[in-house]
Amino acid sequence: MLDHFQRFLYTENLNPTSDSILIGISGGVDSVVMAHLFINSGFKIALAHVNYGLRGIESEQDEELVRAYASTWKVPVYVIAYPNVPATKGNFQENARNFRYQWFSSLAEQNDYSYVAIAHHADDQIETSLLNMMRAAGIHGLSAMQSRNGALIRPLLSVFKEELYAYAKKEGLEFREDASNQISYYRRNYLRNHVIPLLESGFPNAKVNVLKCISLLNQSIALTEWLITNSDGVKEDNSSKVIDVSAVGKSPDPIEYLYWIMRSALFTPTQLSDIWRGRPGSKIETAVHLAIREKNYIRLFKKSSMPAPFDITVIDWGEHILRHARIVISALPLPKSTNSENFELLFKGETPFPFTLRPKKPGDVFLPKGMDGKSKTVKKFLSDQGLDYWQRKRVVIIDSNDSIAAVLPYRVSHLPDTPQNDNRVYLSFSFL
Repeated sequence: MLDHFQRFLYTENLNPTSDSILIGISGGVDSVVMAHLFINSGFKIALAHVNYGLRGIESEQDEELVRAYASTWKVPVYVIAYPNVPATKGNFQENARNFRYQWFSSLAEQNDYSYVAIAHHADDQIETSLLNMMRAAGIHGLSAMQSRNGALIRPLLSVFKEELYAYAKKEGLEFREDASNQISYYRRNYLRNHVIPLLESGFPNAKVNVLKCISLLNQSIALTEWLITNSDGVKEDNSSKVIDVSAVGKSPDPIEYLYWIMRSALFTPTQLSDIWRGRPGSKIETAVHLAIREKNYIRLFKKSSMPAPFDITVIDWGEHILRHARIVISALPLPKSTNSENFELLFKGETPFPFTLRPKKPGDVFLPKGMDGKSKTVKKFLSDQGLDYWQRKRVVIIDSNDSIAAVLPYRVSHLPDTPQNDNRVYLSFSFL
């Protein structure tokens, strides 16, 4: 079993000299063994335990064991009691899991732990895949849990429960057993206590083969995501993703193709169907993401990449950072950069200041440079440039005495052009 654990450490590039681990520990054999393996591998660890209080004195004994291990191993320990909320408020197991993970994440961030380790093992992995199969889940559900999700790691997914018991016995590790695991009322326990043993009686290698299938599914998922991400039909544009409609249309199943591209956004199949069949301008959204259908493509982005409200009065040279853009204003020419656009503006009077940085407004009109002094609404100008909703929303207007001096990063105005002895402003604009 130590080989499996060391292989995980190597694969995920975990280093005991630089990485510290927060262990989610219940007191059961899984988490006790995992903590012991990390210690024996030279890692700095801490223990985090949630006391749910569901089993009376047994819950208190679980906590006592965790605290005893923290004392023996001389490592920090964090314990929290689960809030006493009415059982009718949603699914208890789901609520408890969400509470546990959020608390672990908060602890890791506050105390600068590199990773949070959860002791799910191979049997848990098999049960999760079978449960998801019974729920008619797709390929991602059948692939069950991932060994790493950001800072959350599961080092034991290739280790079976009996191996954990054997290790605990060999090392003399005390652990707690949760009697509720034997109650078949819960679906997971029903699989564990009845279905999987029945499969093994007819197929001696059932668990090993299911685990191999899960591994193969994860390999296929990783390859498919790489192929789609690197295809000509998907491009990154600043902090958005541009999906070519014609490329999607050539696939055998456009909705499934969109699902793979937009999976992280958690859109429903109905939403993906709506955006695929929708007209230009149609939208779908979740709490975090927004996707907009344009004529030839779909643009996907996080709502947080859209500009926050801003109205900045500029009174001197310097740098201004917006949520979506960086603007440098200088009295001298600025060096060219592949990540920015440079502009030169001329202002009348003794000083160019003050002027304002603001978003575009309805009715904005300016004189685009190169159009022989002909005025145009900013809306029409941006439309003529072929800019979509996302691009138009990220425009920055330079407003000087109620006249538009520039529509950044696309065009300066003809209006402030004056003889050379007037004030020059050099400006660099880059999206963040």
